[in-house]
Amino acid sequence: MSKTFRPILLVLLVFGEILQFFTIAPAQDIEVRIGIVAIAENQPAYFYFDGRFLDDTRPNLKNLVLLDQYAGTLGLAGRANLVSMTDKVGDRVAFKRFAPGEYLAESQFNGWNYNLALAPIGPASAKAHISWVTADQGILMLNDVLPQLGVGRPVAARVEIELPDDWQIITSEPSAKKGVFDVRDVDKAVFVLSRNGNSRVTTAPNGPLTLSISGKWQFADREALAMASEILGEYEKIFGGQSARSPVVSLMHFPENVGLGNWEADTRGSTVTILSSDMPFKNQSVQRLHEQLRHEIFHLWLPNGVNLTGKYDWFYEGFALYQSLKLGIASNNLRFDDFLASLAQAYRLDIIQLDRGSLIAASERRWSGANATVYARGMLVAFLCDLTMLERSKGKRSVTDLIREVYQRGASAKTPLDGNEVVLGAMRERVELKAIADNYVTGSKPINWSKELLAAGIAADGDGAATRLSVVPKPNGRQKDLLDNLGYNSWRKLSGSSK
Repeated sequence: MSKTFRPILLVLLVFGEILQFFTIAPAQDIEVRIGIVAIAENQPAYFYFDGRFLDDTRPNLKNLVLLDQYAGTLGLAGRANLVSMTDKVGDRVAFKRFAPGEYLAESQFNGWNYNLALAPIGPASAKAHISWVTADQGILMLNDVLPQLGVGRPVAARVEIELPDDWQIITSEPSAKKGVFDVRDVDKAVFVLSRNGNSRVTTAPNGPLTLSISGKWQFADREALAMASEILGEYEKIFGGQSARSPVVSLMHFPENVGLGNWEADTRGSTVTILSSDMPFKNQSVQRLHEQLRHEIFHLWLPNGVNLTGKYDWFYEGFALYQSLKLGIASNNLRFDDFLASLAQAYRLDIIQLDRGSLIAASERRWSGANATVYARGMLVAFLCDLTMLERSKGKRSVTDLIREVYQRGASAKTPLDGNEVVLGAMRERVELKAIADNYVTGSKPINWSKELLAAGIAADGDGAATRLSVVPKPNGRQKDLLDNLGYNSWRKLSGSSK
């Protein structure tokens, strides 16, 4: 049975790290206290950040750098005010401000202090990717509120968050006591803040998943928890085991009014953060939640569970989108017609792109205009890989095998590997995928899928931006087999098993 926990019990029972804090903590780079300076309805939320560097091995530390842009949102450093620096004995160190978020001290400093205005900024879509706090809820993502060290490795920190008693902290980070956390990588740390029980926290009865929901929705909390647990279990089968140790899924409304059906999400470390508006009817709301969870939970494995670097977003976003569609069909939460409609929409989005570079290049420019290409053409490449592998192996191998292999290579890597090299290596080792890699990933040719569609018994009606996909009226035996491998008859199998 799911249980609702008080804030301190969440830390005590979910993560079980008590009494180990000081013995298992890794060497840390930063120590910081975070708390509320002022917060009120319809007023900017101000938080203080009082910290110091703990690593004495870096000489001539005179630069303090705050992140100024992330995920396409500019001006983050402009949130800072009342900046100060101190040396090891606590004396003030003079400094000058240069570019936004860049400060140069006159001598080496150790401690630093500043306030940040954390009122929501940027478009609604930005709120899933950067820190913000309102009068009753918020998100702290440490990468955009702590100094940037630029050391080329994960930055560890001891973080103490001081909040009034009516505030709640929900996180997957290990904790020693209330409000104190040992963070192994600040780039992956997320803290969901909630006031006056605004968030309801439940845990899966037979698994490590924690679900936090705030606000009213068309579905019940227990339905969302069961859905998230089921999807997590399906991905564990696909990838061959668990990835995140104590995953947290947080679902909340946008901090401002947005239209029905809009959502944005961020999966960072072991935390899935979904900001969404609801749908008009319950069945639509449930389907939308299933779609959100299918896509975002995938990211707990790729890219979050692997030691891969670089801009290979085309793979972990495009292939996540495609695998999410296949899982939706397999679980009877998506019709095959909807599957084809999504692929046709991706094709139409890709075909109208004027700046047709490679997917590698598009990933480099994802947050500056190439996001649609990363998702649309990335998903089309996944679809072509799936069709080609299924056809060549007579249904014995699929794109799922490719995804699993990339994950296993990345998860077992002792040192960081280049993500594009690993994915392209896995593709080119399969002779049938080499042309796909060369033409559409490293190359920039328009998608030509006529041969693959014909083999699968799928017809493309219309041309270019008017393309529609449908199953041919009378597929032959091989086409029926491929369609079945894609999930065309999944609903029949599920209906039969439920009798």
